[in-house]
Amino acid sequence: MKHFIGTWEAEIGQDTVIVVKCTSSNNGLYCLQENKANGNVFLTFHALMGLSNDKEMIIGSFLNPNGTVVIDIGKFVSKSKFVTERHSGNRIHSHTTVEWDFSIPESFTGRIKWRGEDMIWPDKWMEWTFKKIK
Repeated sequence: MKHFIGTWEAEIGQDTVIVVKCTSSNNGLYCLQENKANGNVFLTFHALMGLSNDKEMIIGSFLNPNGTVVIDIGKFVSKSKFVTERHSGNRIHSHTTVEWDFSIPESFTGRIKWRGEDMIWPDKWMEWTFKKIK
């Protein structure tokens, strides 16, 4: 999880970026995500990430601007990649898979796919590369 410490930025569209600032908090992380268009913040998320008791799983909780909470639960599948399943709302199943790949030291790739209320995962992934800026 220490890979995340720092400030990261990913371009997600024309004049639109995601900036994620992660700092160490005890043995976990506190992260602030700001989505910006033309330099102006239009969406903010707060997150806490930590480990399960056996330190095998990563658990993250994210506070949405509307007050709802998103929970990610996952684990490392290789030395540089971990995968989480996302849970939120009134769904009884995970609705999103997120892969984080730290193959390159000063950047990481986030890949996300949603299935919503469907039980079938789509083949299409959304992907962003975050570069360390601090």
